[in-house]
Amino acid sequence: MKRFIGLILPAILIFNACENDDYFIQPKADFTLQPESASVLDLITLQITGGGQYFTFFTGDEGHNYDSLSAGDIGLSPNPQGELIHSYRKPGTYNIVLIATGYDHRDGKTVRDTYEKSISISENRNTIEKMDFGTLGAYFSGANDFLDFSQEGAIYQDEGIVKVYLYQYARIFNLSTKLPYTGASEIPVIPIITLDSEVAVVTVDGSQVGNGEYVNHVDESGNLIPKTYLVTADDGSKREYDVGLMFIPEFKTFTIAGKTVSTENIADHMTNYLVDPLTYHKFYIELTVDHVTDLSNLAADFSLWDDSIEVMVDNVPQESGVSTNDFTNPLTYHLLYKQPGSEEIFQSKSEIIVTLSK
Repeated sequence: MKRFIGLILPAILIFNACENDDYFIQPKADFTLQPESASVLDLITLQITGGGQYFTFFTGDEGHNYDSLSAGDIGLSPNPQGELIHSYRKPGTYNIVLIATGYDHRDGKTVRDTYEKSISISENRNTIEKMDFGTLGAYFSGANDFLDFSQEGAIYQDEGIVKVYLYQYARIFNLSTKLPYTGASEIPVIPIITLDSEVAVVTVDGSQVGNGEYVNHVDESGNLIPKTYLVTADDGSKREYDVGLMFIPEFKTFTIAGKTVSTENIADHMTNYLVDPLTYHKFYIELTVDHVTDLSNLAADFSLWDDSIEVMVDNVPQESGVSTNDFTNPLTYHLLYKQPGSEEIFQSKSEIIVTLSK
């Protein structure tokens, strides 16, 4: 496509140099595209096939649009071989304009020729690169590590699985109001989602979700449940991510040899019931018992935040008030929670190491 050019060009490169000022090359604007259609960030080669002294490309994207010259957009210069390598960050149809210019020293006139081609840029990017629940973490964070939010392994790209963990204490205490929660529905779930695309759309339960918007992860019974985040690319291709919020399994109360600790008690968390700051899934219960206590054969009484939590010691199931163990050395309890309805995918584990001293 040809059109008349009557503007001074901001960027020009000599392609066919003139050794003789009397020599004149009639400008011929022409170029090829390889490939002629592409995806976002693909490398596209613009190769000049015409002739002339000077050449400038306007690629049609932001900052390089010929129709926006008056707004400050500029052209791009090809290399000495008449080649320009370019890529586009957003999908769409772009109009590429090549301007070939020649100066005729015989009559002092500048002659220009233009050629235009359109290129269609699609996008099939629909990958979540990161899900940041920092707002949730900040909401529950405080002077003590046990209130921190933790997230395991970010995103498993192959399976599309995102696992998010919360401490049990978060479900009962609202740091903003200093009052207990009435249910999990009060817990603020506000993900900040980073995509590999500027135009892909995220939907949950059929509604579009923007960064910093609340997502309901609670069922009618007030339990936390996984949700499917659907990412749709510009070309319509889709990818699903199953996002599950789970509490790290802990004892609600633990009593042994007449001594009790409780995860409902903030003072216990600061003294006798501690969180490993490196793993977030390991806890330490440290108690001093009466000096006449026989540590080799004790049964612990414990309650759990959820009846579905499994408690094991050395692969042996534990029953509160019944199972006996040797506490002469630190003893490790292994707790496992499987989210109802998604037991094989969303599981949360913890270790609770109990140390008794006299």
